[in-house]
Amino acid sequence: MRVGGLAPALVLADAQTPEQLAAQVSEAEAALRALLRQVHGEVGDIRARGVEVEGDWRVTGNLILSANGSYNDAHYTAYPNAPCPAGVAAPCNLTGRPVYQAPRWVGNLTARYDTELNNGAKPFALVQYTYRSGVFGSVDDAAYSRIEGYSLVNARIGARFGGHYEASIWVNNLFDKVYLQTLGAASIPGAGAFGTTGQLGTPQTWGVTLRAEY
Repeated sequence: MRVGGLAPALVLADAQTPEQLAAQVSEAEAALRALLRQVHGEVGDIRARGVEVEGDWRVTGNLILSANGSYNDAHYTAYPNAPCPAGVAAPCNLTGRPVYQAPRWVGNLTARYDTELNNGAKPFALVQYTYRSGVFGSVDDAAYSRIEGYSLVNARIGARFGGHYEASIWVNNLFDKVYLQTLGAASIPGAGAFGTTGQLGTPQTWGVTLRAEY
């Protein structure tokens, strides 16, 4: 298996000289190769190219908007003897096809509002929007394993007290979006037919956090 392309942007952020840059690129590529071997096993050659951007905007003294996003074009450059989807006879060729579980687009938007009351309490509110584009849920890129893109909204409201304490109430998946994290084929015992099985994402979840720092 070979991996080519651009190393993750965040890994390169601290490079000071061409030698340091080259060393960090090598480390990033080695880490990516190890990760892909662990996830995919022995697969064909993979090439991943992408870019990541991020930024903050202080709208007022109390309100900050933050955004980050990434584009990742990961595909097989040579995979002539790939596994076949259920019901399809070998051989199968995935050369040029997307790498499974590798979204092309990922984005996050965050709005945070902080203020301070006369009694010293510091209330805050935070809203986060996340987006993940569609992916294939199985290594064979079967049509039945396609997971559509989805977006989620999380929120938190709370306050800090006396510089040592914080209390907040939060909700993840505010609009109770139904989405899939995994999807693939499943055999039916005693039959030649097959079905699909997947794992649903976390539903709307509420919680309370109490924190003390000394």
